[in-house]
Amino acid sequence: MAELDIDVCNVRPAYEASLAAGVTEAELEARLGWTAAHIAQDGATVSGASTYAHMDWMATRPGFAEFVLDAVSRHTANSLGVVGLACKTAAFLGEAMARHGRYQELTNRTARYDAKLEGETVCIEETRFGPPTLGSMLLSDYAALVAVQLIRTLLGPDAPVHSLRSRRAELPEQHRAPWEAFAKAPIEAGHDKAAIVIPAALAVRPLPSHDLELSTYFHGILQRQAPEQSELGWAHRVRAMIEQRLSDGTPTAETVARALGVGARSLARRLEEDDETFSALLSAVRRQRATALLRDETVSQAEVAFLLGYRDQASFYRAFRRWFGMTPAAYRRQGAAPSTDPSQSS
Repeated sequence: MAELDIDVCNVRPAYEASLAAGVTEAELEARLGWTAAHIAQDGATVSGASTYAHMDWMATRPGFAEFVLDAVSRHTANSLGVVGLACKTAAFLGEAMARHGRYQELTNRTARYDAKLEGETVCIEETRFGPPTLGSMLLSDYAALVAVQLIRTLLGPDAPVHSLRSRRAELPEQHRAPWEAFAKAPIEAGHDKAAIVIPAALAVRPLPSHDLELSTYFHGILQRQAPEQSELGWAHRVRAMIEQRLSDGTPTAETVARALGVGARSLARRLEEDDETFSALLSAVRRQRATALLRDETVSQAEVAFLLGYRDQASFYRAFRRWFGMTPAAYRRQGAAPSTDPSQSS
């Protein structure tokens, strides 16, 4: 699975809900490149960008909030593939959450989920990769609601939720009201990261679906798959951290190393083992994000520079010309990928 891809097992519920909402298979294929045959194929993947575009598009149609809840209702532990089955057969919710956090990258590389204790609650926080577009933020809201659905699938419909957190600055009432009614909890807007907050006591609640034999079996499958399919190493961790921190300003090797719990020299040595350097990874993330943002004409070039972590547009322009041999404005007018191979520029 490539970076920023997601297994179709995670996408099927939203695909099916789109059809139920009146979207045709032909429209989904034309807009997103999703075909019914591909979505039905076990082990197939789609790009994270296409899932963001899907949410963005559905939000322009009537009944978006209801579409989201329909898609959420179609999620079960099985919709997460073998990772979901390993979670379902765990002894208690905390163990299931730990397994999901450890192995979810086998089926989803669009985001990472980390649990942390906050007083009497546990916050399951999302780090979503890729440009912070509206579609990305909508998908974060959707993922938080899916988490509510899955927790209640595992523990029962009365499992309490403390609150949900949205990356959107504001939620329109037509979204907030039905989603809060479903979650039976408030949704707080304006957070840096999406999250679901649950009572800490919920994490130690036993799962009725626990099966020791099956739990051991599915966990063993994940352990065998992880080394093969998770050969992401330190280069992937650094890329993910750069993605997360880019719009806050230019990340440095020192700040990223500190966030990953190692020293800067140690990080450099580990990246060298992957034949990578911090500066090359920073440049690669910026190039990828720049081309994606410039294809969206609603984002100004000044905003693109900011979202890439540059202090001024001039620095962004110089970097873009170095990467692609043209200005950002020329690239936007061209409306296609530049002829220069960005993987050959630094």
